[in-house]
Order: sequence, then structure tokens, then C-alpha cells
Amino acid sequence: MEESDRYLNKYINALENTTFEVFENDVTKKSLNGYAFSLIRELSKYTTCPNQDRALQTKALHYFKILAKAFYHLAYSVGAEVTVQFRDKPVQHIGVAYKSNMGFADWLNTYSIFRVLRDQAGLNVLEGITDSAMDRAETSWDTLDKNMLHFLSSLHTNPKTREKLLIDAIKSTHPDSGDYLQEGFAIEFVTYLYEPLLFVYEALLRNNEEDFNAQLIEALTRHKTYYDTQKNKRCNDSNGWISWRLLGAAALAYDKGIKINVKSDYIPEWLYKGEFDTATLPKYMVS
Repeated sequence: MEESDRYLNKYINALENTTFEVFENDVTKKSLNGYAFSLIRELSKYTTCPNQDRALQTKALHYFKILAKAFYHLAYSVGAEVTVQFRDKPVQHIGVAYKSNMGFADWLNTYSIFRVLRDQAGLNVLEGITDSAMDRAETSWDTLDKNMLHFLSSLHTNPKTREKLLIDAIKSTHPDSGDYLQEGFAIEFVTYLYEPLLFVYEALLRNNEEDFNAQLIEALTRHKTYYDTQKNKRCNDSNGWISWRLLGAAALAYDKGIKINVKSDYIPEWLYKGEFDTATLPKYMVS
């Protein structure tokens, strides 16, 4: 696991020494989304290290936040001048017609990480997604994706609206709904990962602590079943090492006063509790 430590430090050092400055001058010189999602991938690997540097992890999360927020803001504002911030001073850039990392899976992971970071400004950017941005994505958005997006973007709306959107999303997960690709691998993905996530949110929004924990256990069991196959994916696929999706829901539940009784390395407690070590962060990031 020393390799994960080295790579995480490598990404952070590159951002601090050169890359943030490059992005301030020209967001098309390097891959903004490539840096963002590579950073979170290395962080996911690092969370399995026996000895972890919490300050390093905190910095990686906050740097991902900076990169991802700028990426999506630019992607949703093609041709328009927008203000983004990489270091201490905001800069202006023209929106870019990105195609990569514009699908729902990356949107959902980023949404969940912003929930972990309690970053409402980041959530506002994500919820401002446009139809043209979805149409442009390399990975197509199906009806299920859009229904989940609409529900997750409605958590602070009136309960009746929210409930209808949740029901629509849950119905879309059914294998015979026709709302997503009717192939075995897609049905398995939705059944093991998306469907249980929606029931976790359903229990959360009812503020039902007992059911929330029960649904969280079920969701974690399905997550583990999906990734811990005979191919031993947990050892070679960092997507399964922790669940950002469930962490986002757990963070919101924790902030609502729900006691989380589940212990799992798939949802590290320090993350959903927001126990970050900000000692080495630049002052402008913690002000």
C-alpha cells in the first residue's frame, strides 16, 4: 500500500507546484476532469492503507472538490464566461464542451462526495446540469439516471414533490421498467448498487433510524456482493473499495441526527462524520 501513498502524494504535489497554475491560465492545457477523477481514484485506494495520513486524505478530498466543481461549472456553461477558483483568487474562463466523465455514474459519485464535504455550493453546481450537457456525454443518460438525478436534486423541496420523484426513481430500477439497458450486467449493477441506495434515502427522509440502519446494512451487503466476486475485485478495482454513494447518504443522515450503528470499511466513519484534518490546507480553503 506504500504505492498508493506515493501516488496520492504525487498528484497533490503536481497540483500544488504546477497544475493549479496551468488551470488558472488555461483549462484546456491539461485534462481537468482527468486530474479530478484520478485523484479520487488514488484516494479510494489509499483508504485501505493500515497507516493513513488524515491530513493528506483531507487535502485530496478538498482538491478534488476544487477540480470537480470547476469541471462541472465549465461543462454546464459552454460558450459562456464563468468564474472558477483553483487557488486563492477566482479566475474567468469560457465554458468547455466536455464529453468525458459527463455520465450519471460520475455525477452521482461527485454529488456524494460533495455531501460528505458538506459543500452546498458544489451541490448547486451539479444540480444545475443542462439537457445539452447530458446529450453531450460519452456515456448516455437513460430514464433511470434522469429519475435518480431529479430525486437527488429535490431533497430540500417539499415532501410531496420529493416523494413522487423517489417513487419514480424506484420504479425505474425494476428490471422490466424499460428505463435502462435491459442487459444482464446492467440489471445486476442497478439491483446491487442503485436500488438499495434509493431505499437508504427513503428511510433517511422518513427520519427512521431503525430502518435507515437496516437499509444501510442491506445496501452494504449488496455492494460487497457486487464487488467481492470470485475475481476478487476488491483487490483490483478501486471503485469497490469504499462506497461514495452510501457515504453521501450516511453523511446526510448523520447531520440529521440519525445514529449510524453500522461499522464497515466500505463507509469509513471519519468520512461521514466529517472529521477532517485541515491543518495543512491553505487558509482560503477553510475560511
